[in-house]
Amino acid sequence: MHQKSSEPSEEDPRTTILVADDSEGVRRSLRRILRDYPYRIREAGSTSEASRILEAESGRIALAIVDIVFPEEGGVSLMRRIRDHDPAIPVIAITGGADLNGETDWLLRNVAAYLIKPFDNAALSRTLERLLR
Repeated sequence: MHQKSSEPSEEDPRTTILVADDSEGVRRSLRRILRDYPYRIREAGSTSEASRILEAESGRIALAIVDIVFPEEGGVSLMRRIRDHDPAIPVIAITGGADLNGETDWLLRNVAAYLIKPFDNAALSRTLERLLR
């Protein structure tokens, strides 16, 4: 079982992980991995839904896992909103090998990790352990 090195305390308001991916299958896989961590998981199937969660959970998001490609808007736009809203939120960018449309430099400077789908559960777990310490 994967556990954060210390449980979120009452003094630590960041108790939520935002998962944003338009694929229900990817969100389900992430949910299975994340259920072993002491965080509440909020899922979004669109960037607009993720933006609503970002506002509703303001100050409580410990980590965001965001797909780079969405049908209605690029995931990089959502990552920019997350960064503008709260630069302290680490973002894990996930992709199935998408064309980054010139966003490579921004991603390299602004995301905490980058994983290619289908990602290895062990690699994701190591990344989570590093970012949620």
